[in-house]
Amino acid sequence: MSLAIALVSGKGGAGKSTAAAGLAHAFAALGKRVLAVDCDIGLRSLDLLFGFSRELVFTWGDVLRNGCTLPQALLTRGNLSLLAAPLFPTEAYDTVVFELLMHHLREKWDVILLDAPAGFPTGFALAAGAADTALVLSQPEAVSARAAASCMRELRSAYPKLPARLLVNRLYKRRVQGGVFLNIDETIDAVGAQLAGVIPEEPAVADTFGRGLPLPEDAPAARAFLRTARRLLGENVPLNVE
Repeated sequence: MSLAIALVSGKGGAGKSTAAAGLAHAFAALGKRVLAVDCDIGLRSLDLLFGFSRELVFTWGDVLRNGCTLPQALLTRGNLSLLAAPLFPTEAYDTVVFELLMHHLREKWDVILLDAPAGFPTGFALAAGAADTALVLSQPEAVSARAAASCMRELRSAYPKLPARLLVNRLYKRRVQGGVFLNIDETIDAVGAQLAGVIPEEPAVADTFGRGLPLPEDAPAARAFLRTARRLLGENVPLNVE
């Protein structure tokens, strides 16, 4: 039985795509067959974060328009695969045809990560409508938490049966302790969602993902992504904020 997870945020800058990449590598490290689907039509980035940009020819949009086969559109390395987003929106990319594609994808992968665009455009509806659960991304600061709260309200209104949890991203302890950022409890209260995980601020994220590489295994963020992945798979993993 596959698990489809939509990563969503109310505004840009929450680190949604880097979180999708981090979680994809974490699930793959746990031995799962992982597929990342970039739903950010026109502003795709996962091909860069996974190091697939030079190999990219076709997208899931081409598959839906019968411009190529699914194997032709897939970019694969080990047990991690990617379907890139189209560059231009079209009415052909509606929730019905996308869910039909997802039904086929579920037969082949254990975990499917759907990286939605910021806000609530078409890609948000595609990701949320096809997911089993949603992760709402927020940094621990007031503006990001307010946007995440708006995203939670949208999910509860449009997808009332979709479970949604909070992933706090880029936690910088010194700024929290200095009163610049919200602490974890304050972020949870501001967003109004159950916590799924906390990812610390990690200089290695920009460096490694910027070169299309996974995080070093001993990086605090890599360990946090791994704990979050295990928690999403139903394991009882204590929250350990490094």
